Amino acid sequence: MSCDPRPWTKYCDRCGRILSAKGHDCPALPIIDRFWQKVKIGSPEECWPWQASFYPNGYGQFELHHGKTIGAHVLAFMLTKGDPGRGFVLHHCDNKPCCNPGHLFAGTQQDNMDDMRNKGRSVAGLKRPGTGPKHHPAWISEALKAKIRKASGTQRDIAVRFGVGKSAVSYIRRGEKPWVRPQK
Repeated sequence: MSCDPRPWTKYCDRCGRILSAKGHDCPALPIIDRFWQKVKIGSPEECWPWQASFYPNGYGQFELHHGKTIGAHVLAFMLTKGDPGRGFVLHHCDNKPCCNPGHLFAGTQQDNMDDMRNKGRSVAGLKRPGTGPKHHPAWISEALKAKIRKASGTQRDIAVRFGVGKSAVSYIRRGEKPWVRPQK
């Protein structure tokens, strides 16, 4: 029994596209060739940027067949190094469009989180949101807090004027201190 919602549909063995009743003008390119045509290949040290469509999160996407897509960097890894299994494909270069196999490595969810934190892409590596020295109210001086409390205008206007976020303005004007842990 087929998992295909349209089991009567036939697909081209070379390109993966749906075959019509009239036939199919196959571009005669296997998936591997279609893929590498969309990558700007450079030297082994350079990033090889994806040149086609992207997911909203900035990673390249490649259509395998009948609407099924895969991350371009994941397919580059699979074609050159094998299947990462249930793991992740991570970038040494942190360049989402990069498909250079030399810049890609397999890892777990924990590896991905550690990599993000080690490269400074997490929220200051904090244990929980709203705590620590880099959280907005922790670096705002008492003098600036006083000016924010007295300021007139919308939270957005005040935030722009003083270079802080809207939520910081809201907390300061309400007198809340969400960044301070309650005493037990």
